[in-house]
Amino acid sequence: MVNALYSRLDHISVNDLERAVKVMLEVFEDCFASGKRIEIRGFGSFFISRRCSRTARNPRSGDMVLVSDRLVPCFRPSKLLREKLSISKK
Repeated sequence: MVNALYSRLDHISVNDLERAVKVMLEVFEDCFASGKRIEIRGFGSFFISRRCSRTARNPRSGDMVLVSDRLVPCFRPSKLLREKLSISKK
């Protein structure tokens, strides 16, 4: 990611870009830890969702096991991103 940014923003040093990406990811982690939603306009939203407990099958043994409820990170793309992706598939 840093290299892709550097190819477009070559007036900014690689070290500065690495620090910026690192800080951005730390902010994402802090937002997720506090349960906040992150929206990047034109790109999409990141949020935490709760998966309820359920019974599942262990693929090795075939036994049924209880999977406890847990929080998982999710991403919902924006309408603009979905449109760009559908155009690129054609």
